[in-house]
Amino acid sequence: MKPFTMVTALLLLAAAIVHALRLGLGWSVSVGAIDIPVWASAVGLVVAAGLGLGLMREARTRPASAAGAPAAGGLSLNQLGALLDVNETVRMSSDVLARAFPPSLKDEQARNRLEAVAKEHNRQVSIDPRTGTVRFEPRLS
Repeated sequence: MKPFTMVTALLLLAAAIVHALRLGLGWSVSVGAIDIPVWASAVGLVVAAGLGLGLMREARTRPASAAGAPAAGGLSLNQLGALLDVNETVRMSSDVLARAFPPSLKDEQARNRLEAVAKEHNRQVSIDPRTGTVRFEPRLS
């Protein structure tokens, strides 16, 4: 979780705790000559707690950039296999393959995994790291 996200979530949760304390202990709050009703803290509790917890949950469920996964999109290994099963020739860019083959096509492990998938589906693979494209074609017998 990024520091700003964590601080924001903690501030929202702290506000929710203050609202809960006001509800439980019956604290009175007034702004100038206006008394703020206790029921307003019930609304504040629900809103602050919901936003704080939602922010923490969202931050935890995002793909980790350290794992090399993009924030959105890309094919998984299963999706790539299904695509190869129904198409004779497939050409795609590296951003489409980033989820299945992080961190890049220049990485030897990613190239080895691409070649293994191609072999499994009886394809030959051409990888061009300069343009970031991969081409799967039927293997010549």
